[in-house]
Amino acid sequence: MPLQKNSEHHYGDYRLVNIFDDPDNPLRARVTELWLNAGLLNRDEAVRRSGEIVFVVMDSNDEVAGVSTAYLDSFRSPGDCYYFYRMYIAPAHRIHGMMEFITDKTRDYLRDTAGDRASGVVIITENAKLMRPGIKQRIRHIGFQHAGKNPAGLDIWVSEF
Repeated sequence: MPLQKNSEHHYGDYRLVNIFDDPDNPLRARVTELWLNAGLLNRDEAVRRSGEIVFVVMDSNDEVAGVSTAYLDSFRSPGDCYYFYRMYIAPAHRIHGMMEFITDKTRDYLRDTAGDRASGVVIITENAKLMRPGIKQRIRHIGFQHAGKNPAGLDIWVSEF
């Protein structure tokens, strides 16, 4: 079933709220604060990345628990555009299967709305924990193929549309 703009999905007590095409959504500021409070990004980068948010993960208390983002860029050759995917889940909300659920829903949404803009989704595993064998198997299970390593030695994963 195609995903709709501003669609919501549930994973246990969590809600994924789609704000990709909603530039004025107030959740963008809340995610910016999440990144800043976690010490992940400086303010300028957090504000810039807030424009790339696909899904915001909300907990049962309506607090921001995580986020998925995507931006278009060339992958294999100039003009060969893919969505480059990132995700962050606050440590207190990292539950089994959440990573796969968010990644799967984000990829599906991007695929169903991409049109001719992108050929797929790329993940570059910036977190070393995501390069462990068990995590690699979970990433494969949701339809991503290992495409090698980048010059920094980080794994590259691709899901073609």
